[in-house]
Amino acid sequence: MLTKRIYLFSGTQYCKFDVKGFSVNTLQYPADIATWWKGLPGGPIDAVVNWGINRLYFFVGPDYYRWNVLTDQVDAGYPKPIAGNWSGFAGTGFENGVDAAVNWGNGKAFFFKGDRYLRMDWNTSTVDPAYPKSIGQFWSGLAAAGFDRDIDDVVNLGNGKVYIFKGGNYLRFDVATNTVDPDYPKAIDPEWPGVFPGGISAATEWPIAHVDPNAGFRVPIFTSQCTVADTVDAAGNPLRAGGRGFRMEVDFVDTEYPMSKSVGEYRQYARGRGTLNGHIIAHAMPNPSGGAPVPMNDRLDAAGQAGTFLEDGLVAPPVGRNVFYGHRLALPGNVDSSDVYGNDRIRDGNYVGTDFPSVTAPAGNQFALAGDFLGQAVDSANSVLGGAGEVLSSFQWSVDCSGVL
Repeated sequence: MLTKRIYLFSGTQYCKFDVKGFSVNTLQYPADIATWWKGLPGGPIDAVVNWGINRLYFFVGPDYYRWNVLTDQVDAGYPKPIAGNWSGFAGTGFENGVDAAVNWGNGKAFFFKGDRYLRMDWNTSTVDPAYPKSIGQFWSGLAAAGFDRDIDDVVNLGNGKVYIFKGGNYLRFDVATNTVDPDYPKAIDPEWPGVFPGGISAATEWPIAHVDPNAGFRVPIFTSQCTVADTVDAAGNPLRAGGRGFRMEVDFVDTEYPMSKSVGEYRQYARGRGTLNGHIIAHAMPNPSGGAPVPMNDRLDAAGQAGTFLEDGLVAPPVGRNVFYGHRLALPGNVDSSDVYGNDRIRDGNYVGTDFPSVTAPAGNQFALAGDFLGQAVDSANSVLGGAGEVLSSFQWSVDCSGVL
C-alpha cells in the first residue's frame, strides 16, 4: 500500500488512520477539528481532496479552503466560494457544495453530489466535457449496493483499490476492472477499527514523499581534497579558508498517487571541531529550539561517547543564504545557489546542495578540521513524534583537513 495515513472527519471530530497497521490510535483519536486544523471551521467538513503540490482542498457548504501541508494551516485568503473559482462547476449545482471528492491518481479527480458526479482534469483544473453524469449509470455496481447517491466520501489507497463510504457502510472499488469487489458493501465497524462507526462526512489521503529508487540519494556525491583558498571577511579584509567541500543530491519523485515530490526535503546535521594553532575554535550553530545560538558538539563528548548531531546551518546567514539546508519554505526564489530545488523550490523534486566546511583566519596560521556530517532525505508530511520528518534515506561521512593557511 502506498498511502501511509488517511484522515477521516465526522461532525466536529476527526481521526488519523494508519494504513500499514490498518488502525486508529484510540488513545489520541477522535480529536477536535478546531484544535488541530488551523484555519478550518470546527466542522462538519463535506469533502476533502488531495490535490498534490502540498495542497488539500476542504469543502464546506458553498465554500472551500486550501490547506498547506508544509505549514499545516489554511493558506491566506481562504475560504473562497466554489462558484467562480472551480471551472466547470457553474450551473451544475456543484457550485453550491459537494458531497465527496477523490483524486483518482491518473490526472483526474472526481466530485460527487446527490446522484451525479463530475470528472475534473488535474492538469488543466477544468471539468471534462459532458459532465455531470449519473453515478448509477456509469459506476458499475454502485446502484445495486445502494451507493448511487448521497456518497459521504471516497478514499484512494494508491494500491488499485478505492473505498467509498456511505452511512455506516463502505464498499471497495477496483480501479483496474472499474467494478465493486465481491462481498461488498460491509459495515465500517469492525472492518475499519477506530473509525467513526456511524459514518464519516469526509476523508482524504495524506501526501507522501518517495526517493527515486534508481540512485535517487547521492549524499555526498562528491568530496573535494583538503583545500586552502583565498576569501575575505565582512569588511573585505583578505583571509584564507582551509577545508573540504562536498555536494549533495536527492531526487524525489511522484510517479504514483499519493506520492508528492514536493513534501520530500533534505536535512543535514553536523558535529566536530576546528582548531587554529592548536586551539579549539568555538563554532556556533542555530538553536534547534529557537533563541540564542548553541555551540557545535564535538565528535566525542566528555564521557567519550559519540557527540550529538545538530542541524547544520548558519546563525546569521548573509542575504540570499538559508539558515538550514533543504527546507522547502526557505528562500523560495532560489537565490541561494548552494541550496536549490530545481527551478521551483516548492514544486520540484531534484535537490542540489553544496557545502565547504572550513577554518578561516589570516594566512600563515596552522589549522585543522575534524567533522562528521549526516545527510537525510525526509518525508516532511509524515513526521514521527518529536522529529523533523520520516527518514527515507540516510548517510554519514567525515570531513578531515589540516595544513597551513
